[in-house]
Amino acid sequence: MSNPTRLRAISLYKELVRLGRDYPNPNYNFHGKLRRVFEKYRDARGEDAEKALKLGEYIKQARNHRSVLPSQV
Repeated sequence: MSNPTRLRAISLYKELVRLGRDYPNPNYNFHGKLRRVFEKYRDARGEDAEKALKLGEYIKQARNHRSVLPSQV
């Protein structure tokens, strides 16, 4: 992974860890799953790395735009 891509991945990981603190279901193990996904793509290069980062950005956006939790519906 090139240095700019690596820095993006680290930044994204930190943001997702912070967002995961407020995950509504503590039994889901958000942090464990997040870590496994990042470990899986640790050696990704080129298109694979970009695809993985885009998925992480999508998850971050979806989590940020959730205004109503399922338990509040």
